[in-house]
Amino acid sequence: MDQSGKDQAPSDLESLTERELEIIELMRAGLTNKEIARQMSLAYETIKWYTKRIYSKLNIKNRNQLIPRLENLPRLRPNANTLEKYGRWASPLTTFIGRAAEKEALLKIVSNNRLVSIVGPGGIGKTRMALEIGRLAETHLERKTYLLTAEPFHTRDEFIFSLADLFHISLNSYDSPINQIAAGLPSVPMLLIIDNFESVIDTAPDLIPLLTHNSNLNILLTSRSATRLNDEMIFWLNGLSQEADSSIGNEAIHLFRARAHMSHQQHSRQENNAEIAEICQLVGGNPLAIELAASWSRSLTHQQILTELKSGLEILASDSLDISDRHRSMTAICEQSWLTLRPAARKAALKLGLFESSFSWEAAREI
Repeated sequence: MDQSGKDQAPSDLESLTERELEIIELMRAGLTNKEIARQMSLAYETIKWYTKRIYSKLNIKNRNQLIPRLENLPRLRPNANTLEKYGRWASPLTTFIGRAAEKEALLKIVSNNRLVSIVGPGGIGKTRMALEIGRLAETHLERKTYLLTAEPFHTRDEFIFSLADLFHISLNSYDSPINQIAAGLPSVPMLLIIDNFESVIDTAPDLIPLLTHNSNLNILLTSRSATRLNDEMIFWLNGLSQEADSSIGNEAIHLFRARAHMSHQQHSRQENNAEIAEICQLVGGNPLAIELAASWSRSLTHQQILTELKSGLEILASDSLDISDRHRSMTAICEQSWLTLRPAARKAALKLGLFESSFSWEAAREI
């Protein structure tokens, strides 16, 4: 209990959306799922889906386990005017470094194309780039920006219902959910960012009705693979610049220095640009790999980091509490990417692994 003597809500309740909290309150009032559906003007199947998601988030099996847990808690649903803007995001805690030319090019592409995908390997900075474009779209393109993270979703239903939640659209059983969402979208110019779209890549065709029914909508995806839709404009995101004599400087070294300084305040005393440059080259300018390597500056010299890196990827890992499991190590990144490949692509990747460096199309065809 807190100092006032009242029970505090369990921390896992914080993961619930506004709509889920509303459903919980109606459950608490004794309404059945059918009664909740009528009360909220939603389809019965929609309420069933929401209750399953609530139980999953709270790690319980049924309503009988839910109600006693809430017995001594105050009303869970917050007043509407205290909610953060739905679908918004907080500013990242670290500075966005480099990619000035890419930001300018991508913002222009987003302004001229309805469906754009930022595609690149794990850790390359797709999410951070998308958030930067979202921020710029609001100020430069005057588009209201929404964010949906697809990483937790495993099915089309999860994606569709969360999309409806994002725009506060109540679904019924008289029309397809995606058509109802398309018809219910705001009429203002807006940019919808869907992050980690590779998690639900099979739902790509559902994006077309959204774009067809609303000419004010632009969609920006981040994904490790393209959607293969005809109308998709692909923006390939590569590693940070490593050109020491370029007009924008060596972005990779700049990022390493910045993150190393956060890990070790005395970092500047041991700086060796040649060693940092070699570290950045070994990881191909991948921002996440650079940050993971730089985090070791608190306990290792640059030469020691370089030596460890040459022996394998094991050093590119972090035990920080504020980093997601999918970004905790480059090994995890590679494993996740491998799982997204179709069987034929995995076979091709294994064969192409025979090459130690770059290769020609002719050589690849022979393999």
